[in-house]
Amino acid sequence: MKSNNLHQWLKTYQTHQEQIQLVSRESATTWWGSRVYFLDEDYNDNKYPFYNHRAVLDCEVVIEYDTPERELNLALVKVAERQLEADNIGYSLWYSGGKSYHLHLLIDAKDAGRVQLLKKTVTRYYGTVYMANKSNVISHREYEVLSDKEKERYVRVLPDLRLCDNNHLVRAEYGLHEASGNHKQLTRRTPCYGEELSVVPMAVWQSYSNKLTAVIKRTVSTGLNDVIDSPEVKALLSTTNFKQYGDGKKRALFILINLLKKNTYNPNGTYDTKEKLIEFLWDWYKYVGGYQNTKIDLSRMVGYYWYRDYSRMGVGYIREVLEEISGK
Repeated sequence: MKSNNLHQWLKTYQTHQEQIQLVSRESATTWWGSRVYFLDEDYNDNKYPFYNHRAVLDCEVVIEYDTPERELNLALVKVAERQLEADNIGYSLWYSGGKSYHLHLLIDAKDAGRVQLLKKTVTRYYGTVYMANKSNVISHREYEVLSDKEKERYVRVLPDLRLCDNNHLVRAEYGLHEASGNHKQLTRRTPCYGEELSVVPMAVWQSYSNKLTAVIKRTVSTGLNDVIDSPEVKALLSTTNFKQYGDGKKRALFILINLLKKNTYNPNGTYDTKEKLIEFLWDWYKYVGGYQNTKIDLSRMVGYYWYRDYSRMGVGYIREVLEEISGK
C-alpha cells in the first residue's frame, strides 16, 4: 500500500470490516456528532478538513501512552513495539500530531466471544511496560525475570485501555490534530500491514480465557444502595490505589459520582447538591494526586451524570472496573 492518503488506508481496512465510522472535526471545540460511514451516501471525498477521526476496527488494537511528554511516550511505545516484533505481530506506528504515538495492530480474533475483552488482553500483554526513569524502560517480560529487590526500582505504566471500547474513536491516518494543527504521520510499519491479520500467541489466548472465566463467574449484582460500604468502593476511594489507576481515573470518577450523588436515582447518596459533590470530588482528586482533570472538568462530569439513572450499577461492575484499571 504505497498511497499516503486516508482513502486508500480505509479501502484496505474495508477488507476486514465493511462499515467504518468517520468524523470530521475542524477544531478542539467542534461537536463530535457529525459522523458518516466510509463510502456511504453522505461520505464526501472532498470534505475539508478531511475526516480526521475514525472508529477503531473490531479487529484492531491501538496502543497509546498519554504522559505529558512526547519523548517519554515514544520511549514507552518503542518497548511495546519491540514485543510485537518478537512475536511476529504486524503493526504500524504513527505520530499522532500531538504529544503521543499510536501503535496499530490488526489481530485475528477468531471466535472470541468477547472481542473487547480480547483487545484489552492484547493491549495489556504488549502495552504493559515498567519504568525506572525516562531512559530505563523495560517490557513486562524483562520485568518478570528481575529479583524482588530490582523490581522495587520500577513503576508500571499502562496504555490507554479506553481505545479497546466498542467504536471508540482514534485520530485517522494523516488526520488533522485540532489543537496543534499538525497531522498524524506514519513513522514506520511492517511489510503487508493492513492487508493481513496477525495471529496472537497462545499466552494471550490463555490470559483471555482466564479473564473470561472470571467475568462469567461474576454473578454478584446488587443495587446501588447496597454497595456504598463494599470493599470495592473503599478500594476506589483509597489514595494508594487511585494513584496507580492512570487512564482508569475517569471510570473511577464515573462510579464515585453515581454512588455519592443523592437524588431520585440514588436516595441514599451522600451529597444532595451538585455543588457539594463537586467540592468533595475536587478536594479528594487533588489529595490523591489527580492532575489530568480540572475542577471545570469535574463539574461537567457531575452535571452530565446527575440526572442519569445508574442505579443498577452494582458490585460486579465495580469489581470489573477495578480489575481493569489496577491490572489485577
